[in-house]
Amino acid sequence: MFRMKKSFNTDTQCIVKILRYIDDIQAILDNDNVKSFQDLSNSLSAKYAVTQLLTNVYELSRKLQDSTLQSLKGFNSPVLKKARQIASHDYDAIDFRSIYNLCLNLTGEAVRKELQECLEAIKNANVSD
Repeated sequence: MFRMKKSFNTDTQCIVKILRYIDDIQAILDNDNVKSFQDLSNSLSAKYAVTQLLTNVYELSRKLQDSTLQSLKGFNSPVLKKARQIASHDYDAIDFRSIYNLCLNLTGEAVRKELQECLEAIKNANVSD
């Protein structure tokens, strides 16, 4: 599944950063008391922060090996790519219902667990080489 040490290091570093960004998204939602897409739409600081973090997460995901990214079914969402494109190129067209749902997905236990398990699998594969 994993072939080169450089890839181990890159994937490991990216997943660790992605998990930190997901924690940051959760902190923003909590600190701004965002409980719905309307709350997100009404919080200027949360809107800008969350969309930037989602852009960062997407950019990091592009650095992952294809095999790693394909193993992350819950995380690897076309919505993430679309959110990044809109946030970067057409900010006024953002659908904050979709952004909020994407945040809920990323900050949910299933995606975090999937990323942690992938990180552990990379580490174990690296040890066995």
